Amino acid sequence: MDKRLKLIVIGLVILAAISLLVAFQLQTTLSKVKAAAEEEIRSLQRENENLTLSFSKLNQQYKALEDDFNSKRQKLEGIEQEFKLLSEKYDAVTKDRDSLVNKVQMLVEEKRKIKEDFDKQAKRVEELEKKKEEEKKEGTGFAAAYTISPEQESQWAEIVREKAALKFELESIQAQLKEMTYKVDELTREKNALEMELKGLVQAKDDLERKASYNEKLADSLAQDLVREKNDKEIIISQLDKLKQDNIQMRGRIKDLEETKTTLYKKLDNLEQERNILQEKLKNADSLLQERVNEIVKIKNEFDALKERQGSGKVIEGSRTVELSPIVVQGKQEPTPVTLTLTGRVLSINKDYNFVVIDLGTNAGVKVNDEFVVYRDNKFIAHLKVVQTREEISAADIKDQAAQEQIREGDIVKKM
Repeated sequence: MDKRLKLIVIGLVILAAISLLVAFQLQTTLSKVKAAAEEEIRSLQRENENLTLSFSKLNQQYKALEDDFNSKRQKLEGIEQEFKLLSEKYDAVTKDRDSLVNKVQMLVEEKRKIKEDFDKQAKRVEELEKKKEEEKKEGTGFAAAYTISPEQESQWAEIVREKAALKFELESIQAQLKEMTYKVDELTREKNALEMELKGLVQAKDDLERKASYNEKLADSLAQDLVREKNDKEIIISQLDKLKQDNIQMRGRIKDLEETKTTLYKKLDNLEQERNILQEKLKNADSLLQERVNEIVKIKNEFDALKERQGSGKVIEGSRTVELSPIVVQGKQEPTPVTLTLTGRVLSINKDYNFVVIDLGTNAGVKVNDEFVVYRDNKFIAHLKVVQTREEISAADIKDQAAQEQIREGDIVKKM
């Protein structure tokens, strides 16, 4: 009966220890999981904030680039319109120059013709004067023999009139030629001015073409930058969506962990209640065990007194001699006087949690942190250290153990 009680007590102690260890491990694991989840959530929140800031900065840069591109495009359109106007003006100036060149050529040709006519008239006048001089010479030498007829006088009058007309025509031609010369000089100056303006327009056209080419290249570069920015923006948006999905999944995991935490807390409360129940049962078992030990001690004392009376040879009249079978008490340590070496035995072994239960308790003077040595046939087996005590039993951790040796129930333990 006492052995069964001891086994029950040992089982209760083991269950209580297992419950405490399981509860501690569950609580530790849950705390670690919760801390890891909270840290991961914080890191995701920080990463989300950083991505949001990066996205806003990129969006601002994109807007700035878009505004710059629009302004450049408007400027390029204005330059193209200006270039178109200058091209039209250049074409008009070219036409004017061609017409002026044609006009100058016509004037030069007209001047040449007038000069030829003038030369012819001048030559004709010279011939008439020479002829008149010759006739005068002939008239002075032969005045008496030669007389002027009316026909000759009319001819000479006609010659004089023709000479005056030719002179007047010559003067008008000279004036016209002078005017033509002025016009030619003016046209030449205008031609030079137009050529200079044409050169300036050509140079401006070249500058505008270079600017247009540069602006076109700049527009292409801005377009490529915008395409890259757009692609980067799409990548960032996809990453942000992925992070949001991961965040949603993480929140679901956290929710599951919270539910698991709640379940574990409930289990922990149940285990705590079971532990309290087991402690109450253990307390009741300790009191019951103490009562049984007191009864055994009382029976032993009565048995010792009976043996002393039988050994003294005194027989009470009317009494009969009764032989009692020997009473064997297993697993109990009787109160003994304090000796130099306290000896007991191993009652049970828990290999999973690496501790043993011995049959020595506070009644034998055992305290927490006391150390014991386990022997079998005077051979060292292990070294123990007490972690919990009761009145008749104690639990001790196995500190070290001999190689290729295992503690068994019934091994002898001695206090160091």
